[in-house]
Amino acid sequence: MDTYFAMVLASGGEGSYDLIIALVLAVVAAVVGGLVAYWLKQPLLIGYLLGGLLIGPYTPGPIAKVENVQILAEIGVALLMFALGTEFSIQELKHVGKPALFGGLLQVSLTIMLGIPLGMALNLNFSSDIFLGGLIAISSSIVILKLLLARGELESLHGRLALGIGIVQDLSLIVLVVVLPTLGENTTGSNLVLNLGLALLKGVLFLGGSYLVGTKVIPWLLERVILLGSREMFLLVVISIALGMAILAYALEISFALGAFVAGLIVSGSEAANDVLNEIIPIRDVFASLFFVSIGMLIDPAFLWNNLASVLLVVITIILGKWLIVSGLLTIFKQPLKTAALAGLLLAQVGEFSFVLASIGVDSKVIDQRLEKLLLSAALITIIANPLLLQAFPTFVMWVTYIRDKIFVHEKFQIIDSGAALPISMKPNTKPKDHLEAGNLDGLMLKVERDLRSQTERWPFKKHVIVCGYGRVGRELVDACQRRNFEVVVIELEQRRVEAARKKGVLTFYGDSSVEATLKQANVEQAKVLAITVPDLIVAEATTRLAHQLNPNLEIITRATETRAVQILKQVGANEVVQPEFEAGVEFIRRTARLYGVGGVELQGLVNGWRTRYYGKKDG
Repeated sequence: MDTYFAMVLASGGEGSYDLIIALVLAVVAAVVGGLVAYWLKQPLLIGYLLGGLLIGPYTPGPIAKVENVQILAEIGVALLMFALGTEFSIQELKHVGKPALFGGLLQVSLTIMLGIPLGMALNLNFSSDIFLGGLIAISSSIVILKLLLARGELESLHGRLALGIGIVQDLSLIVLVVVLPTLGENTTGSNLVLNLGLALLKGVLFLGGSYLVGTKVIPWLLERVILLGSREMFLLVVISIALGMAILAYALEISFALGAFVAGLIVSGSEAANDVLNEIIPIRDVFASLFFVSIGMLIDPAFLWNNLASVLLVVITIILGKWLIVSGLLTIFKQPLKTAALAGLLLAQVGEFSFVLASIGVDSKVIDQRLEKLLLSAALITIIANPLLLQAFPTFVMWVTYIRDKIFVHEKFQIIDSGAALPISMKPNTKPKDHLEAGNLDGLMLKVERDLRSQTERWPFKKHVIVCGYGRVGRELVDACQRRNFEVVVIELEQRRVEAARKKGVLTFYGDSSVEATLKQANVEQAKVLAITVPDLIVAEATTRLAHQLNPNLEIITRATETRAVQILKQVGANEVVQPEFEAGVEFIRRTARLYGVGGVELQGLVNGWRTRYYGKKDG
């Protein structure tokens, strides 16, 4: 038996072991590539793609048959889409608001239009131009999520906006998967309209039928299976639902991936949705990694080199075009320029669902394999470049801010586009004298800004606390300051939070704390404490550095989202750095030690020792 297996392996996997060998090679490639990516602090997705490249037919070394890996990858696609549908929630879409919802829809539409000039430059026909635009419109939600988690910016405004637009993009995939394949060859004029109409009719019938089954049958079935108490049976039923719907959609010539996504949407409405996710995610991750490996196997380094100009054109269009489109749209929706730019940069790549759409395009003969290879090569480059561009962004912002301040500011505090502070009462329909007659502080600030009085005259108090960010941490701090009658001021970028702080009677500025004009309006020169509670390291570092320059005697307490940020923030002027996860760990240590009888001086010494080892010794 072993001799036979060795012969099969040497012959390239002929016979019944063909699929097994492909599976083993793909899994090993995913493990090796993932470990390398983790070591290089890059998204695992990059490692899977490079792992696939190493076992592909275009590089020396072990070769797995692409067809066999793709069979397994199709399961990965289905489970990936099924999990996405299960995780999706209308409430999430409502939470991110109009900027993400309408900005996402406009972004997808404009990026599809961007495919027309790009396709013309690549000598494509009109149908391929539109399809190419659809391919580059969809960003990788996995890459965005992994980057935000690695940078500790999941709760930041730009992070929530980027993920919100990502949700809209993922939803638009339903329409793109139904509509774009109708653009295939020999579909012009009346044929195109007929094909499009039939595709939409099939889609509506499939979605309608799925809704009926999903609301009547699936929840009842899942509840009965849960009552059996068998984890294996529950998992088998879930996989059967996902793959069954995918096959049904494929039979209707809609899309295998779309069917799985709709199955996920159906399950998401049941009470068993969390149980489904807990069971399906580990399997999804394994098979999804095989999908990315299979994509990596299709990347041809020789093709990339021979078509370098075309690949770079696609890469530049994706990165620069999507960055400008997303940033511009978010700015139109009154998001701060820096926040809009960061969200745009997070979305300036293409990923997994573009690969799914590309394979559908080849199958339906809308695009050829050359264009698919162009997209794969460009996608790999954009995914690798994305974290590097984010790392370089603070330096870029620093230079832009420096140039802007030197040329444009001139001691006036009217910079609205970059997030500079304005009292919340400054709205178009607000009359200054109305506020002054009411005797409120907002009216005073409005009047003072108009006549630009001296800093001392226009500020009602000194030795105050400035809190940057009115999220969960900032809210607690502001409440504590109010209870102790400490004078407190809030700087916040998100409109809802600004209004929430204002309702509590807190003097609040809408603005970016890393902008000099904002800090000066908050009278940072005469403040006693500056508390930076935002989870965004870029903003925290820039604010700390600027505040320390404006007021060297200011006590600056800064939040760190990760270990490496502690020393970075101390180097730029933070007196105290707080890392929430570490502090939670210290609290667990303290409570556990107390249960074992450790207390008093001994316990305090233990806690102090942990803090010193983590944060380092305090200056002085």
